Amino acid sequence: MRNIFVLLIFLAARCQGQAGSVNSIYEAVHGSEEKFGVPGLDLGYRENLEALQSHAQLTTQKRHFDSLNTVYRGIDIASLSSESRILYHAAGFELSLHLERTRLGLTFNGSGRIIPTGGLYQMDDGKEWYAYFLKRFTGMDISAQHVMETGRLQASDIRREMVKSYRALGWPDTGNLRVLSDSSQFLYSKDSIIRQFSINDSIVRKNLKRLFPTADPPRIEAIEWPDAGPFTPPGMYVNKEYNAYGVDVFMYNFYGGRFPGRCLDWLYLHEAIPGHHLQRSYTGGTGFYFGTSEGWACYVEKLGSDLGLYSTVLRKLGEQEWDLVRSVRLVLDVGIHFMGWNEKEALKYWKENIRGQDDIALREIRRVTNWPTQAVCYKMGALEIGRIVEKAVAKGTTRRDIHDFILRHSHIPLEALSRSLASS
Repeated sequence: MRNIFVLLIFLAARCQGQAGSVNSIYEAVHGSEEKFGVPGLDLGYRENLEALQSHAQLTTQKRHFDSLNTVYRGIDIASLSSESRILYHAAGFELSLHLERTRLGLTFNGSGRIIPTGGLYQMDDGKEWYAYFLKRFTGMDISAQHVMETGRLQASDIRREMVKSYRALGWPDTGNLRVLSDSSQFLYSKDSIIRQFSINDSIVRKNLKRLFPTADPPRIEAIEWPDAGPFTPPGMYVNKEYNAYGVDVFMYNFYGGRFPGRCLDWLYLHEAIPGHHLQRSYTGGTGFYFGTSEGWACYVEKLGSDLGLYSTVLRKLGEQEWDLVRSVRLVLDVGIHFMGWNEKEALKYWKENIRGQDDIALREIRRVTNWPTQAVCYKMGALEIGRIVEKAVAKGTTRRDIHDFILRHSHIPLEALSRSLASS
């Protein structure tokens, strides 16, 4: 049966040419997941390990993907159009993931399917699993060492930017925790919060054409996150297909009956427009990589000034504070899963780099402990998207056009998107 399937791919390549072969391979890779009942990606590493299939199932899959890889390697990339190159690199990236998943899964089954409770480092091949999850979540072929180095450098750079904000506010270089924790820095009325988000919505829509071809994304509303608790993130986007409200929404964390006013701008940009909501309006939910999705939403936070937001230093400081959190999470993620840090060591690094947010420290540390590499997607994805944009602009492409291009290819892993542009 496997030989017949591969023969059909070869025949498709011969009849349709190189572009047809790429389409056939790409569709075959995606169809294989349903064909073999490959479990979807879960946030938690324990859930992903528990979902690994039997030895016999993984062996069959490995043979199948080895065969597809043989056909894939026979494609002449030089003859492909720019769009076909994107699919070519995407198919190759996803094939490599399947081959790595089956290889690691076979070893996991053979060693007794032992699942650690404190992170991947406790596994004999934990570093290999970390490399796999890093690639799978981010959609990029990057190393743990690169992630940690990036996190340290970014955290240092952001702290310097925050010092500039402190000085503009007339504060000492270490900030002013008393002012930031004062009641005047928070909103206590849900109506007031929703009204402020509505104002942001109007401002961004008015200025959207500066950076994007579209000026009229679908309607979106802000709502309180139901039953938010101490471990609830600042916000979350929920498409109307997956909620009971009949409209696209983003939820804000109102735990404790208050919301920090300096977070109004970056949270709107991230969850709504031009973040998750605008991206969803382009893709319709087709395909998903955390690196492309969260990376995009993180990247557009930097566009706030161009879109009419960050009108005060405090609003910009709110964005910088969360940029610092995301950078520190890079180091924590690698430290815990690749270097074997315990919670005490992770908390020490947090406190050395972040002041005034001890209340969320354990939440963030336990998040990266249970969800290895997911939190890496935000900052690493944003940086890669930023590089793609700058390279395109340097070649004469407008920011509007490259933003449009990235949004139209949001279902593609960033590694494939970057390689396809570099080879075009």
